[in-house]
Amino acid sequence: MAQLARDPKVVKLAKDLGLNWRGDCLAAIRDHALAQIEAIKCGSPIEIADLDVLRRIVADRFRVKLEFIHDDADIERIAAEHSGCHSLLRQRLVAEFVHGDTEGITIEREEWDPRFYQYLAVVDARDDRAARAYFTAWHELAHLLVHPAQLPFPGFRRTPAAAERHKDPIESVVDHVAGRVAFHPPLFRPALEHAIADHRGLTFKALEAARDAAAPTASLFATAMGSIQVVDGPVLLVTADMALKAEERRFSRGLQTAMDFAAHTVQEKLRVTTVAPNDFVAGSQLAIRRNMRVPADSVIARAHASDVDVTLGADEDQRSWETSRGGALPALRIRVEAARRGRYVYGVIRPIDGGLPRGLTAR
Repeated sequence: MAQLARDPKVVKLAKDLGLNWRGDCLAAIRDHALAQIEAIKCGSPIEIADLDVLRRIVADRFRVKLEFIHDDADIERIAAEHSGCHSLLRQRLVAEFVHGDTEGITIEREEWDPRFYQYLAVVDARDDRAARAYFTAWHELAHLLVHPAQLPFPGFRRTPAAAERHKDPIESVVDHVAGRVAFHPPLFRPALEHAIADHRGLTFKALEAARDAAAPTASLFATAMGSIQVVDGPVLLVTADMALKAEERRFSRGLQTAMDFAAHTVQEKLRVTTVAPNDFVAGSQLAIRRNMRVPADSVIARAHASDVDVTLGADEDQRSWETSRGGALPALRIRVEAARRGRYVYGVIRPIDGGLPRGLTAR
């Protein structure tokens, strides 16, 4: 996060927004977006009871029409219903959602007309992407929250697949902002606190209960991502899957190129494939990183081995995790919550003595 906060593109965005660009530009941009959300809430003529209502109000404020693609037929429907938005709308939708790997796109109306919406945002909610559609919709809105008013919109803006977004610093900034506004703390935190109290801890059952109460269309992963940001204390959200170490991936690619792969095999092991820390992790002893092998006795490994959806939790020791060079991590008592949902395996990891909202006990 520190590197992203001082990336030249992020510094320029902070300057263009008229923000203080000499310090943490990521925090400045995030706070700018959150201030706009508060202003929109205060100016709303209706009570904003949950996060789905907030999304509709924010979309209206920026004159955005949100559409979701639930099956291939929706592409033709959206193209027909919004043909007045842009002369090349159908071609763009086909290019992005049929031939491309785009998760979402925002298109500005070709000709200004105050009677209609200014932007059309289209989100892919087909198959596996249905679970990410809630967050992707907020990602599209977050682009407008951080777009400098004095600069023209680029006509259309596409959101690439999640695996590609981290390569673009601005997309990473927008993901960061979207994660905060999609689970806006004043609306989400009360639901999370109530769920944690009911389920005696920051468990996946608590996360699902908070999701059902405040953001019923969000995925479990998006809810977990939003939850760790409103928790007081260091917490990691991880995903796990069978994978090779980085050097093994390079080795196997080289062997395949040399047509010698059969003679030298490398074996995938259960590893951490993504790590999302909250702001407290940087000053903590939590040291679990991407690509680390998951200990065989961890509840994350047990969840991965399960043939059915399962939710597990256990007290563990961080020193059972090892670095790629074989050294054990520092000893630290940690609480690990694990869940398998379909083919996905998630873990929430925090020190035993911290990581819950103020006023609540650990278990």
